[in-house]
Amino acid sequence: MLRRLGADVVEVRLPKELGGLDGLVVPGGESTTFTRLMRLYGLDEALRSFAGPVLGTCAGMIVLDRNHLGLVDVEVERNAYGRQVASFEADLRLAGEDEPLRGVFIRAPRVRDAGPEVHERFLELVREESNVRA
Repeated sequence: MLRRLGADVVEVRLPKELGGLDGLVVPGGESTTFTRLMRLYGLDEALRSFAGPVLGTCAGMIVLDRNHLGLVDVEVERNAYGRQVASFEADLRLAGEDEPLRGVFIRAPRVRDAGPEVHERFLELVREESNVRA
C-alpha cells in the first residue's frame, strides 16, 4: 500500500538498515517473537534512537507502545478480541456484489489509551521529515 502511495519502501532487519530512512512501519506478526529478535540483533535500542515517524500495525503497534519500546504514545491490549485459536474465515455477502468476499477475522490488539499526538497522519509526517532534510 505504501508503494502505491508513492513511498520508496525497504525492509529493515538490522540496526544499520535504519540509516537514511524518513519513516518506519513495524508490521503485524507475533509481538513476542518480534521483541526477542529485536533484542538479539540490537534493533530494539536502534529503534529507540530512530528520529523519524513510526507506525505499527497489529503486533507492530504492540511493540511500539508505552509498555514495550515506548516509541508511540499508546497503551495497547494484546489479544483484545480473542486468542489465535478463535480466528476464522467466512464468506461475506456485500450489497450490490454477486460474489461473496472472503473475510479473515483474526485476533487483534486494541488501543486502550492514546496520547494527543498519535492522531497525526504517518505519510504526512514522513513527507515533512523528508522536506526538512532536503
